[in-house]
Amino acid sequence: MFKRKGNLVLLVLLLLMAGIYAFIYLGDQKKGERNFRSTLVDINTEKVTKIWIKGAEKEKPLIVEKSGDQWMVELENGEKVAALEETVNRTLEEIASIKPSRLASKNPSKWPEFKVDDEGTKVEIYEGSKKALDIIIGRFEIDPASMQQTQQRMGQQQNPKFTSFVRLSGEDDVFVVKGFYEGLAGQNAATYRDKALFKGNKEKIKKITYNYPADSSMVLELKTDAWYVNDEKADSGKVVSYLNGLAFMKGGDFVDKPASS
Repeated sequence: MFKRKGNLVLLVLLLLMAGIYAFIYLGDQKKGERNFRSTLVDINTEKVTKIWIKGAEKEKPLIVEKSGDQWMVELENGEKVAALEETVNRTLEEIASIKPSRLASKNPSKWPEFKVDDEGTKVEIYEGSKKALDIIIGRFEIDPASMQQTQQRMGQQQNPKFTSFVRLSGEDDVFVVKGFYEGLAGQNAATYRDKALFKGNKEKIKKITYNYPADSSMVLELKTDAWYVNDEKADSGKVVSYLNGLAFMKGGDFVDKPASS
């Protein structure tokens, strides 16, 4: 009888301890959930009408805005020119991928350390007149372990792993996110413009005429199964290499105010 009572008391104590543990554990979990924001970026890429990016080193922000069905990017002189939709979509996808992995700090005095103050890159996203996102992207770090793996696997495709620090404007919390977002600071109007000088199917190119000053000219032409420069047979390998580059010729940048000369 005493043995049964002893077992019963032991069982009650075990249940009581389990209850206390569950209370503390669940309480800590809920507390962690309250202190840790699971979502930083909540934008509908289909509804976005404006992207505003201001790097710490830039005097003016980069503004990409939708006008009707066409995206436009603002130049330094205030003029607006067409922007490539695919580039805009890539930027929006990059921003939408910002997800917190942990909380770095809740102390505003730490902002300069993480460069989420005036030294950070400020990004604003608008859906019509509504500001859907206002975030500051700070410094980044490279995972040393991933760098070591990259060096050990030089013959394989291996990219180092990055982490970045971000903060929502108007809030104290600084978050760690996986990925490299510093590239947003380096964007300019040219990033969004179409740099293509020529787009063509190299298989359909049969003749190219070159006109130079002083009445000089040259003709590269496919005759039957061979290429000729004027009347001399050309090196087929060099012609193929040249046409590969010509089919997707791009410029490097734009001169919006060329000199009169």
